[in-house]
Amino acid sequence: MAGAVDNAEALEALRASHPDMFVLHGAVPHAELTKYLRGKGWCGEGVEVSAVALAGEVFNMNCTVRVGLSDGSCVILKQSRPYVERYPSIKAPIERLDVEARFYSLVAGAGDAALAAAVPKVHGVDLASHILAMEDVGREDWGCLYDPSSCSEFPEGAAALLGAWLAKLHCIPHAVETKRTDLPNVGMRNLTSLYVFELPLTDNGGGVDLDGVTPGLEAAARAVREDDELCDAIVALGKRHLYDAKKVKVGADGVAQAYDITADEADGLALCHGDFFPAAWMKRSGAGTGSDVVVVIDVEFAHFGRPEFDLGNALAHLLITAQARAASALYTAYAAARPAVDRRLAVQLAGVEIVRRLIGVAQLPLKGVFASLQHKKALLDTARRFVLEPDTCMI
Repeated sequence: MAGAVDNAEALEALRASHPDMFVLHGAVPHAELTKYLRGKGWCGEGVEVSAVALAGEVFNMNCTVRVGLSDGSCVILKQSRPYVERYPSIKAPIERLDVEARFYSLVAGAGDAALAAAVPKVHGVDLASHILAMEDVGREDWGCLYDPSSCSEFPEGAAALLGAWLAKLHCIPHAVETKRTDLPNVGMRNLTSLYVFELPLTDNGGGVDLDGVTPGLEAAARAVREDDELCDAIVALGKRHLYDAKKVKVGADGVAQAYDITADEADGLALCHGDFFPAAWMKRSGAGTGSDVVVVIDVEFAHFGRPEFDLGNALAHLLITAQARAASALYTAYAAARPAVDRRLAVQLAGVEIVRRLIGVAQLPLKGVFASLQHKKALLDTARRFVLEPDTCMI
């Protein structure tokens, strides 16, 4: 995967539109960043910045910087901007890292040590500059699964732990009023609606040159887009996923205030990660850790919603990367911890995720056999069965 780089033109525009914001980038002067960190209380007076580098690879929603300090420690700084870091032409809510900070707060407040141990520790939040300071949990994520030559297997033990963790997240008890008023995250959920359930089904899929990605893929995408039964089902699932976000009350100041949903509707909602896939699963580094230890990051899409969306996402990516045994282990562990799971809905949403990742804008860095037309066509056939015949599909 190619390393992350700054977009100079986007940074210049950001500085002009937000003159009071502290702007992160890979070449920020050490003295300037040291002063900023000390001002926020995120490093001591005798500690200085010794190294700065952009973190992450090709999945960046935000600017993420790894900062090395003179005491030998590292801190991760994330900044959200009014656009997607990877695609500056795509507008996105600048408040999304405020959402991420709130998610971590809710997890920390759940009183479950195992649940909290699987997310980074938060050092602080700068709401004015939309910067989140967090623990550095490691440099490797499971995005390596997309390249079979570099990562051939996702350990079943890791998959089971991940499934159990996700069920714990979805089972945190929350008051109905919390579900109605907390984390509406409307802007990010509208992005989900557009890029998951809508654009992949349009004539050009949002402007992706699919034949440039994989020769022959455009014809396969056209077959999907001309399949009225499949497209209607995906649109219906999108409405179901977003139903509560569409009922948000917006005040005169343009700020989302509360969900306009009933107590019964809220009862079916859970705290969701919102973008649960391998690039958000970190391999924790450090003594005493092993291949089964996973830390979950990147929760700017967090919301109270249908928990099966998270589960379906995870299953889809494990199936895209031919990790059927891991997918089974993850689902089994999840269902054991949360028997109320709607298996049918999870399978359908897994099918939707497969479709959008193959013919939509958010392309995965698939390599080797995973990048072949044969593999992608077989996956699209599987996705169709998942969406239209979920009761006959095995996980």
